[in-house]
Amino acid sequence: MSLTLPGRSARPARKHRAIDRLAQREQELAELQQRLDDADALIMRQAVQLGELQTENERLTERLQETQDALINIGRDRDALERYVHDLEGQVADRDRRLDVRTWAHAAVAKTQEMAVVVPVPLHQSPMAEPGPDHALLQAQKTTKEIA
Repeated sequence: MSLTLPGRSARPARKHRAIDRLAQREQELAELQQRLDDADALIMRQAVQLGELQTENERLTERLQETQDALINIGRDRDALERYVHDLEGQVADRDRRLDVRTWAHAAVAKTQEMAVVVPVPLHQSPMAEPGPDHALLQAQKTTKEIA
């Protein structure tokens, strides 16, 4: 007589058999290999991106340096232009001062040396006119007109 229960004629397979463990380890190894391949691909993509970013960084650094140099030159130009404008403003102020002095001097001369009012007279009555041969005849006619 056997001591087996009815319905359980065969014994179940053991869960920790070496073959099963080997298959499980091979599956884990395949998964790890896949993860390693994915990680390698990711590292390669990141290395390429890093190279591109370094190139871009170098380009931007050069551009920044050029911009800073341009700003320095602009600052120098601005300083030179400010000095030039300051000099021009000084020249304008000096000329304004000279113009004011001339105006004041002209006004002083005009007030101290006023000229007489000139009344226009005919040329023959001018004090500078020289009497000509007809002068005596004209004087005689004038005298007769005054008498009459």
